[in-house]
Amino acid sequence: MRRFRFVLLLTLGVLLSTAQAAADTPKSTVQVLALMSDKGFEQAQAMTIALKRAVTRAEGWSLAKGDFSLEVMSAAMNCPNPPDDACLKKIQVKAGAKRFVWGVVEIQGKEAVAHLRLWEDNQNKRETTVRYAANLTDASDDTLLQIAENAFAQLSRAAQGVL
Repeated sequence: MRRFRFVLLLTLGVLLSTAQAAADTPKSTVQVLALMSDKGFEQAQAMTIALKRAVTRAEGWSLAKGDFSLEVMSAAMNCPNPPDDACLKKIQVKAGAKRFVWGVVEIQGKEAVAHLRLWEDNQNKRETTVRYAANLTDASDDTLLQIAENAFAQLSRAAQGVL
């Protein structure tokens, strides 16, 4: 019986120390700029919020503090549409983030098309385009969250899978 207790306590100790080590692992922070859109404001707003939720749920990632709009920052800095590299460097400084997700949402018929990019180390590292139903305008919709999670996984090159 003592041996069983010893093995049980030893196993619990190992599990707790492993969980603590995982919790202490530093996370990469990323800012999600409010997406830009000429005719799909509701879709852009919902996708922005869904992307922020996706970042907070992604393992190894955390959302940077602050709330920034690509459209507002671009206009304030007289940037072209879409912003060029020089403008994105200015946005990076203004947002105070090493990396950020930015993009544009277009409406094409009954579809919303989000062109998303990850800016990191003063360059666009990765990009992806996602197409989804334009009627997904509720940021709390599980379908939109799944789309945002997949898009962020592509941008961050995270391993995808179901446990």
